Amino acid sequence: MQKTLYISLISLVCLYASSYGQEYSEAYHAYKTKYPENQAVFDKYYEDMDIALVADSVCVRSRHYKEMVHLGDQSSIFAKDKIYSSLFYKVSDIQASTRVPYKKKYKTIKVTDFRESFDKNSQVFYDDTKVVSFMYPAIVPGAHTVLEYSETITDPRFLGSFMFGNYLPIAHCKYTITVDAGIEIDFKLMNDPEHQVKVSKQSLGKRTQYVYEVFNSENIQSESDAPNVKYYAPHLNLIVRSYKNAKGNTVNVLSSPADLYAWYRTFVQNLQQAPDEGLKALVDKLTADAGSEEEKVKRIFYWVQENIKYIAFEDGMRGLIPHKAAYIYEKRFGDCKDMATLLVNMMHQAGIQRPLYLDRHPRHSLWLFYDALAAGRQPYDRYLYQPGQSLFSGCYFPIFSL
Repeated sequence: MQKTLYISLISLVCLYASSYGQEYSEAYHAYKTKYPENQAVFDKYYEDMDIALVADSVCVRSRHYKEMVHLGDQSSIFAKDKIYSSLFYKVSDIQASTRVPYKKKYKTIKVTDFRESFDKNSQVFYDDTKVVSFMYPAIVPGAHTVLEYSETITDPRFLGSFMFGNYLPIAHCKYTITVDAGIEIDFKLMNDPEHQVKVSKQSLGKRTQYVYEVFNSENIQSESDAPNVKYYAPHLNLIVRSYKNAKGNTVNVLSSPADLYAWYRTFVQNLQQAPDEGLKALVDKLTADAGSEEEKVKRIFYWVQENIKYIAFEDGMRGLIPHKAAYIYEKRFGDCKDMATLLVNMMHQAGIQRPLYLDRHPRHSLWLFYDALAAGRQPYDRYLYQPGQSLFSGCYFPIFSL
């Protein structure tokens, strides 16, 4: 019985491959000729960004569309796909399907099994990032896999970048931004010395539409331990600078680093508190016989490094807002911003006034940060103490201090 079932399944697969693989589109033959070494190619890679004024605030939504043409016998390696979401990036209306060639037409097979789970990251103990995983069915040479979904960005400060390249070649890559009148945006096109990215602009009544597109982009090559692809791959950074509210007043969002400073400052302005007795006693003990300010800082730094366990618990806004020093001291764990906050607080209690610094993340928005550090000062040197690292001094140069 099992042998008969096995033979039947093999026959069904062969019949399926025969019937669905006979007819190939002109696009398939063209891509197969142009990219003989690739198992697949993106026919279309689009994102339509809509920035509108809703209820006197900026609302950011985007629609994603990706269509991949499968070329090789091993293109099923691209059958698995996933979409990420979080408190700041909310995903909805996911539609995925495989269009299989059949009698000079295509038969559409929809994906019905979408599985949502929390994203597991070895560097983060817990955060609110979720991943929706799924598999495209019936992957054969000549098939097209299509993915569409909507995304809402809950805060315009979290606008990121659009990459004009991917791990596969892209026949047509297009980024469209449609914005309401009264909203001032800014673009920074990076790493396009040969002007491959074509730009157009048109008025749509009270709105303006910008289109950035590239044709026939090669796949991005990357190597382990190499700089992030944003150091050399073409991409567009987009920010909302300001908008006009219902009263006609200008509301700054990210018109300058000062706006970013004011926003981040709200996350740490309540961290100053009355000294914790236990923490104060510890600082006094650590610095009792220290002969210099540098020696005091070293002792405090190494105590934090050796006694506070790095655990990144970054649920929603906790990814941005650190705990108070007394809480970190009591619990004996925290992430980089928690440890830096504790370090700054302990230095303050030792009579050493040093600020908290932020270090920008190279993979995220132009205006977002991923690391917190404490600053030190010598007559001829500048130190930034990063409790999560083993070195006492470093050469970080963040944008601003808090």
